[in-house]
Amino acid sequence: MYEVTIRKATIEDANVVYDMLCKLSQKEHDRERFARCYERNIVDDNIIYLVADVDGVPSGFISCHSQQLLHHTGTAYEIQEMYIDEAYRGNGVGKQMIAALQASINPTEYDVFEVTSSNWREEAHAFYTNNGFIQTHLKFTQKGNR
Repeated sequence: MYEVTIRKATIEDANVVYDMLCKLSQKEHDRERFARCYERNIVDDNIIYLVADVDGVPSGFISCHSQQLLHHTGTAYEIQEMYIDEAYRGNGVGKQMIAALQASINPTEYDVFEVTSSNWREEAHAFYTNNGFIQTHLKFTQKGNR
């Protein structure tokens, strides 16, 4: 089996995280805009970035944002991005990443832990359901003009 280590992402992980998120989105993102966002977010105490190293190679990424929401009257944590290299999917790496993320936050400090996933990602939906998430919402978006 594989040796999996989950660790806090560093600024040095920017390029590998960029590559993973391009694969996740199935498009190439503006690298400069990504770098500025990554550099700003990696030092934000309300954002958690974790990397999964599989046999010493970065092979997964998860990001989670916390925010104070009035309708929860407290803290909500939301997974924003999650990517596992296709070679390691179905081997427990994703489950380990969610467990590490949950272990990094105090369960008594938040009201909800949630994730959104694009409609077409049916395998991801099954993964989240199998890991204790329940579908409770629909999400609606509008594109910006940039």
